[in-house]
Amino acid sequence: MAVENLNSYTEVDSPGVLAIDVSGNPVTANPMQRGHAVYLYKDFGVEYFHDFDVEFDFLSNGIVSSGEAIVMGLSNTIGTYQDFATANDGITVRLYGVGTNIIVELRGHSTDNVDTAVISPLSPTFAQKYAVLSRQ
Repeated sequence: MAVENLNSYTEVDSPGVLAIDVSGNPVTANPMQRGHAVYLYKDFGVEYFHDFDVEFDFLSNGIVSSGEAIVMGLSNTIGTYQDFATANDGITVRLYGVGTNIIVELRGHSTDNVDTAVISPLSPTFAQKYAVLSRQ
């Protein structure tokens, strides 16, 4: 698996909560308030992606029962989760807390298809998860 150098991405982080290590991988987000628009993006240009497998991993040690985080997204729209939803464009992987569980949600914004799964009870020791976002 090739590792993407996230130092080449554009960072939108007005509250200053993201940290990217020297190698460009991984990204660490420090605790933030709901509503902070914090993300990395890279415009690969028109017709860059066709069939793909994007392998990624994520670790959360602080999602609370009302918290959420988008851990991965692909779209023709640059911006936030709300921008994707408004444009009916892209796919996102979102983590959020409900009751005592952490839920992972895969959403196709152009079709509004949603799949969810409980991946872990809420815990400060949430295990690292590996995923592949694939289009064939």
